[in-house]
Amino acid sequence: MTRRTAPLPSRTEQSRAELAHAAVMQGRAALAAQDSETAVRWFDRAHRLVPADPNVALSLASACLSTAPARAAALFREIAERHDVRHAWLGLAAAELRLSGPAAAAQPLANALSGHAFLPDMALLARQIAEPPI
Repeated sequence: MTRRTAPLPSRTEQSRAELAHAAVMQGRAALAAQDSETAVRWFDRAHRLVPADPNVALSLASACLSTAPARAAALFREIAERHDVRHAWLGLAAAELRLSGPAAAAQPLANALSGHAFLPDMALLARQIAEPPI
């Protein structure tokens, strides 16, 4: 019986992954410095290098939330529908809240609450959606 192994990544794939990793690190550093514009540029670069990586897409969507909520919503929606990740549903709810208000944010929040464990970091967003400011 012959044992099959997964093919090793090509040199180009490895280089792209290394460049994407470096871009993600730069994006995180920019976020830590509260420079969201620079963070978006770095995460966008990483996303172009590895467009199928959901973690990079999630980082980009999170960075876009305050300045480009429509783009964030599109990225969060794609991740949530493909991978059913709690953070993606919450991000989508936050983006929809910014774009269209509590009614649009209710379904993504419901998906997060019904499919994932409730954690304290969900409470603030849930309150904003359930009890919008007057």
